[in-house]
Amino acid sequence: FAANTAASTHYTFTSVMVAAASSSAIPDLVDECEAWLGVQPKAVKKVLLAAALKRFGKALTQRQFDMAYGRAYRRARGRPRNGEN
Repeated sequence: FAANTAASTHYTFTSVMVAAASSSAIPDLVDECEAWLGVQPKAVKKVLLAAALKRFGKALTQRQFDMAYGRAYRRARGRPRNGEN
């Protein structure tokens, strides 16, 4: 990118600027949601998701909620194996 261009077999891009990625608040939001889930009464995941969206707004995505839920309730991904709850 020294000449501010990038090219492939079909396209040429001009005025290309490369910058360092900015730090993201996503890990903080997941941690905050995990802590919030830890003090919530036990409920169905869909109910908790609706309450979390009300609490954190559109900044919280389904994936972030799932990460926080998995950490808060120590759940692995996928279906539980036989005998596990």
